[in-house]
Amino acid sequence: MNVLVIDTDPAVRRLIGDVLLPLDEWALLEAQDATTATAVMQDREADLILLDVALPDLPEVSQVIANLRYLRPHLPVIGLSIAAEPKLSDPLVTAGVSQIIPKAFHADELLTIVGETTGQSIPACPELSWPFSTDPTDSGSLNGMKTPGRKVVIVDDDITTLTLLTDVLTFAGYDVTTATDGPTGLTKIDNHAPDLVILDHMLPGMHGIDVVQQLRQQGSRLPIIMLTAHGNAKVIRDEKLTWSGWKAGASLLLDKPCDVDALLRWVEQLIATRTHW
Repeated sequence: MNVLVIDTDPAVRRLIGDVLLPLDEWALLEAQDATTATAVMQDREADLILLDVALPDLPEVSQVIANLRYLRPHLPVIGLSIAAEPKLSDPLVTAGVSQIIPKAFHADELLTIVGETTGQSIPACPELSWPFSTDPTDSGSLNGMKTPGRKVVIVDDDITTLTLLTDVLTFAGYDVTTATDGPTGLTKIDNHAPDLVILDHMLPGMHGIDVVQQLRQQGSRLPIIMLTAHGNAKVIRDEKLTWSGWKAGASLLLDKPCDVDALLRWVEQLIATRTHW
């Protein structure tokens, strides 16, 4: 079974892949817009499509899917949304979206919906890799990395990323506080006195670099990890971005989506060494 996920956020695509790929004979296909979706579907046939209902080029993507469903009218299409009460728009009807589910899903909920939509028999308790296990003792390499009492503030306007990172650090034993914009993040940092901050590079209203600069101007010596959606899952090598981030006072710049184990090692190391500023 090939599941095609069409979403501009690589973290969302990875999240869905982590849920479905442990299942036998499932493969993940990824696209971020109409052009890449067309290329992917020309190369491989999708058995299920999940798409972000707020895609910038949703009408074009919907038409691409509609053309495919003309040949395969029973191809299931599921919408993904961050809205609490999403509505079926005309492009989604054109694409043949049967239902819309929240992006902040639980693994078992997604598996149930996928099973019902595709008619596939999916095990009730598949072996899912962390962070989807609800049992903290089944957290793979996170075992032994718990750090009780350590506090982290995460500032990111993407709810999927925010939820993922919160789960990652909470299971690892950290006390996590979140914010979705710079000013709120600064307030949370001031009120909660965290040991480390994880900050999105692109934030609405107040840029992530501005948040870092303000903290450093206030004399803060907090370790700050800045995230950016370059999609390479490694330490940033872009010299211009690296220079601007480090010049502002960021301790480390990482790509989204981050490798979970690597992120936790950086968090642990930065807190332990308390980066000098």
